[in-house]
Order: sequence, then C-alpha cells, then structure tokens
Amino acid sequence: MPQPQHITAALAIDALAMDARDAFDVAAVNGYRGIAFATNHAELKPEALGESARRHVAKILESKSLSLDSIRIAVPRGGLADAATIDRTIDNALKAITLAEQMHVTTVSLHAGPLGESTSSIESAVRELANQAERRGIMLALSADTAAPLAKLLAAVAATRARPHLDTARVIAAGDDPAKIAEQFASGKLPIAQLTARDAIRVGSTVRSVELGQGQLALSDLLAALREQEFRGPIVVDPRDLPDAADAAAHAAAILRPLLS
Repeated sequence: MPQPQHITAALAIDALAMDARDAFDVAAVNGYRGIAFATNHAELKPEALGESARRHVAKILESKSLSLDSIRIAVPRGGLADAATIDRTIDNALKAITLAEQMHVTTVSLHAGPLGESTSSIESAVRELANQAERRGIMLALSADTAAPLAKLLAAVAATRARPHLDTARVIAAGDDPAKIAEQFASGKLPIAQLTARDAIRVGSTVRSVELGQGQLALSDLLAALREQEFRGPIVVDPRDLPDAADAAAHAAAILRPLLS
C-alpha cells in the first residue's frame, strides 16, 4: 500500500486513547511529519522519561520518520489565571521545558487559562517561564480563552521566547475569526509561535467540535495569513473531543495536504 505524501504538520496523540507506539503509527500512516504530546500522557510524563526512556522514544520516532515537534504542558483548569493553581502550573511548565531541552524539542505550549482584563498578577510568572525557556533555546507558545488579554499579557512581558499559541477552536469558541486574530497578533508585533488546528461550530453560547473543514474555521485564509507573516512554528492537528479521533486525524491530514504542499 503506497504511503501518503507527507504533510508539514504534527499530530497531537493524546486524544487517540491508545498507547504511544500505536499513536505514532497513526501519525506515520497518515503522512504527518511529526507528533506532539501532553505531559500527562500515561507513557510520556516527564517523570516517566528518564534518559533510557527518552532514547527509546527517539529511536521509535526515527524509525517511523517522525519528529517530536511540540510538548503540550498539562495544567489544571485555572492555569496561571487562578491563584489556587498557578504554582502547580508553573511547576508543570518548568518540568516540560526541561524535558523539551532533553528531547531536543524547540516549542512547548501552555494554556494560561481564563485571563481577565488585568494580567499584571501573572506577568511575573510568564516572565519567569520565558526566561527559563530562553536559557534552553525553547519557545513558550502561550494560549488563553480569549485573544485580547493574551496579547496584552505578552506585550507587557515583552520576552522574545514567549509568543502566542493560536488554538483555532478556542478562538472560535470566543466568537472570533482565527485569521483576523492572527493578523491582530502580527500588527501588535507578536508573531505566532504555534498553530493548533481544530475546527468547531459556535451557535449562541454553544460550541461543538467538528472535524477539520466542517466548521467555522476558514483554514485556507488562516494559512495564507500565516504565510504572509512568515510563520515557521509547528502546526499541530488536535482531534480531541471528536467521536473517532484516529479517523479525524486521517481526515485532517487529507484536508491539510493540498493546503501545505
């Protein structure tokens, strides 16, 4: 059976509900060039990845012609925005940054949580994480429930290693257009560090996840906007919240292939 043409995107394997090796197979069979995983994946937690385990994972990925493009930092719901969870979020992030350095990964992504209009209380936390990332040559890609407070936070922190993570489903859930948000980040001199491609449909206050190309994400327009910005970060396909994640991953690869060729 011929292998599909590769696409310059990574598959987030956490939603596949299978062991890591089988998830790597799903990515490889569908032509993804890389994978991303979250730090709460049962087999890929930082504490489970000692030196020998890291070498083993790297060897498996190499055998399947896959790269490790991004590590997704697992955080409690409140993230950095909640005083009850900020310390745990920082600790998780620091562990992920260390793991990224050990595994030669250049991007880690972190969801800051539901930011309010004032972000001064978490600026020091983001600055600390950005400084740690910079020392290790790693980019911290930061997302939030809404784009405007995130832009304000990143502008205040003004760290070269802390940039926006554009998670398209979150943008749609907030009632915004991902392509326009990308342009707003660019106009604020905040180049996007990572794109997570997820589609959704919002009707009123209800948001439903759908397969890529079946919702309100104007993917072609978004990718065109990112090309104009000379975006070079990872593109991550995340099939979470879909009934058949493996099938959704295959469908997303088929949608992206002509757009990324």
